[in-house]
Amino acid sequence: MAVSIDGKMVSFREEPDCRQHIAYITILMEACLGDAGIAIGQLDAVAVSAGPGAYTSLRTGISTAKGLCYALDIPLISIDTLAALAAGAFEQVGQPDDVLCVSMLDARRNEVWLSAFRNDLNALVPAQPLILDNGALEGWIQGLNQGRIEATLLAGNGQDKINSSSFGNNTYIRTAKSCSARFLTQIAEKKYRNKEFELLATFEPFYMKPPNITQPAKINP
Repeated sequence: MAVSIDGKMVSFREEPDCRQHIAYITILMEACLGDAGIAIGQLDAVAVSAGPGAYTSLRTGISTAKGLCYALDIPLISIDTLAALAAGAFEQVGQPDDVLCVSMLDARRNEVWLSAFRNDLNALVPAQPLILDNGALEGWIQGLNQGRIEATLLAGNGQDKINSSSFGNNTYIRTAKSCSARFLTQIAEKKYRNKEFELLATFEPFYMKPPNITQPAKINP
């Protein structure tokens, strides 16, 4: 959870155990506002990570964000999770022009969801799945045809599936593994100034895969 003013973060709270975010989301929000010295009614907009991602965490975060926007009559800003990861990666290494960031999220087994970004954080390709077989990632990066790349940043938890020895002579730098509210602030400010808001009634998160919902087994008395 973060509060920013004019794109600059003024307070930040995060639960280290990501499995507990759902339980602490409103507690973190209250603490973060307190740290910033801002009342909830002073918020101008709410920005939220829109996916791709897991069903439960996205659903909870976006439902909370929508509730705030409805109650306060303020706009909702959605931010691509992969773009936010790229923002975090570039924050760690600066803003070099000759570096590509590949943000990837674990989609289970040998698959990731990924996209690629330059330092302007505009996606070079839409988010898409990739099975990591036989140098697939290196071939995917080369297929972007973006000219000379000095280094490639790897962001997101999908990088845990990558064997660096398979990358040949290119330099691959591992950066932020998990998305954080602090990565959203600059993108959110730009969208706010451009009035790029979501329709609260129809906005839905972007899931990597449909939720695996099963029917409970019937128990005979």
